[in-house]
Amino acid sequence: MIVVFTGLDELMANAQSFKDLLEDTSCPEPLKETLCLCQNIFVPSYNRTKDETKKTQ
Repeated sequence: MIVVFTGLDELMANAQSFKDLLEDTSCPEPLKETLCLCQNIFVPSYNRTKDETKKTQ
């Protein structure tokens, strides 16, 4: 299974890290459980970045 998260540049714009998002109480438990089953391995996707290395993900 591959977990893909889109819009991580939105988090960075709000000075929030992905770890912060997962520790937030509004993060759904099924999402936390799924990530745990995947050993917290995920693929980030940046929607608005101008960084060419992030665009190619």
